[in-house]
Amino acid sequence: MRTSHLERFPLWVAAVVLLACTAAAAQANKSTIQAGTRVETHSDANNPDDYAYNIVSVTRHLQGKTMGNVYYVYKHNLDRNSAGGHIAGVNVMRVFNPKTFASLGYSYNVFEENTALAQRSDRDRLRFGMYRTVYQRPASARIMGFAIYNTQTDWSESRTLDLGFMHDQPITPHWSLNSMIKYSQAYGIIDTHIYNQYKLSFTFKMDESMDLDIGYLFVDKTYSTAAGTTDDDHVFRAGIMYRYR
Repeated sequence: MRTSHLERFPLWVAAVVLLACTAAAAQANKSTIQAGTRVETHSDANNPDDYAYNIVSVTRHLQGKTMGNVYYVYKHNLDRNSAGGHIAGVNVMRVFNPKTFASLGYSYNVFEENTALAQRSDRDRLRFGMYRTVYQRPASARIMGFAIYNTQTDWSESRTLDLGFMHDQPITPHWSLNSMIKYSQAYGIIDTHIYNQYKLSFTFKMDESMDLDIGYLFVDKTYSTAAGTTDDDHVFRAGIMYRYR
């Protein structure tokens, strides 16, 4: 079990401070609230369970070219009702020009399994990402490249660098295609190429406030353990998201 040295500063306090302290600068700008649910299945023999995620997110303009976001996610194991997780986070995004922006975020994750052993694990992370649109046509396809650095706040373990591309393609006024390819390199205790990820999803826009999404994620695990090679993971997802302005 790992306990964060930031545990005495609850994340909900950071969220309140972020929203309250920027109210004057953002008074003329309404917040966007998103709420939704996603269900996913896994094929990995080490993690074959099905999960449901309940998500709430608030985004608002802070000042100038800066946006703020706070979110909360409840992760529920559908195969083991005694297991669940809580994830909360804060992001600040800075737009440099119409094609480039950066994001700095902090998240706190608690996983609890209510068994005779009463297991609990805590983890917090810092995340910095740079995003650049490399191709775009008006009302058509967009390709964005990204580089994202993740680390636990003690800076000693579980550090990763993700490099990849995202592709968005409108198909009809209601349907769109989204794809992603990502390369992940680990640093710290283990220095190795750990993942290649490939995602494909379709989004149906029901109206201005509701989206339906169905997708597939293939996680190609390139590392080995003492027990041998690891199983790749085939993830199937479906979800619904509401927006309120």
